[in-house]
Amino acid sequence: MPVDPETLAAVGVLVAAQDASRRDTLIATQRAVESVLRNFGGWYDGDAIGRMAKSAAASTRAGQKQTTTNVGTYWSRVVSLVTGRRVNPGRLVDVSTVRPVPLDAVYGRVADQYRYLTATRGPDTTPDARLAAARDAWQRRADRLTPNIAAPGRRLSDADIAQALRDAIGALPEVPPDPLTLDDILSRAIQRGMVAVDDNLSLAYRAQLEQAAKSDPSTVTGYRRVIRPELSAGGTCGLCVAVSTRLYFRGDLLPLHSRCKCTVIPVIGEAGGDGDIGGAINDMDLAALYDQAGGNRAAELKRTRYKVIRHAELGSWLVPADSLQDGLPDTGTAAAAA
Repeated sequence: MPVDPETLAAVGVLVAAQDASRRDTLIATQRAVESVLRNFGGWYDGDAIGRMAKSAAASTRAGQKQTTTNVGTYWSRVVSLVTGRRVNPGRLVDVSTVRPVPLDAVYGRVADQYRYLTATRGPDTTPDARLAAARDAWQRRADRLTPNIAAPGRRLSDADIAQALRDAIGALPEVPPDPLTLDDILSRAIQRGMVAVDDNLSLAYRAQLEQAAKSDPSTVTGYRRVIRPELSAGGTCGLCVAVSTRLYFRGDLLPLHSRCKCTVIPVIGEAGGDGDIGGAINDMDLAALYDQAGGNRAAELKRTRYKVIRHAELGSWLVPADSLQDGLPDTGTAAAAA
């Protein structure tokens, strides 16, 4: 049975409101953390770094709590609308549990990066020192990736492995990289902090969705990822288009990727039925994507192959199928390649 147009339109309004709320919370949290980092000057003072990290962590936890509140309210309104009965927001997750590493440690890494870049590419470094550091960094990445390239059961020559490494991380550097100014280094450190904020709020978002999906098992079959091409500067990525066709059942951990803007909508009843609002919205968005791309590019996006790895800190994580990124394969229901 097709989705009722009135219901589809009403849920569309809730999705747009949730997207705006999520975006506003992210922007506010990133601004707070950026202010902490931009005004920080104790990059070599352990006590000062600890205070900076605690301040950034506190702002992030506030953003995470706001995220879980918004998601809980959004989910209950969607389920209430589709079922025609009032559903109250469920229990909010404890945001301190969504990442196994304390947030203080996560933001302490920003200081580590600042010091590392200053020592290896700062304005006072010599060309020889920069080249040596670049080659060391390349070798460390190569050492991590080589076991993934030469996986059990794959017969590859040394030349094949070397080519795969060049494809993944380029050739071993032969000339020193240009030095960075202290402003450049600060900008890179701040950017790392902004990515950390986005990832941490996404983890809270996912945890609350998982909690909400489990709270009403007699009603909610699962949930579906809904692509939001208009929210990303570069449009919807192929990973999201590919996995938008997947139905995630209760207990499945929604795979994420950095800076993902997708929304999630609960599925009431059977997939493809009148309670599968997300599927209907995706059909509309994919049709628009085809029109904008003239057909070919969108079709290629939809055919994107992906895999889900289990990241040590971020949990279920989406990567391209040919990615050499480290991680254990996720065996969840929705992990099969498209």
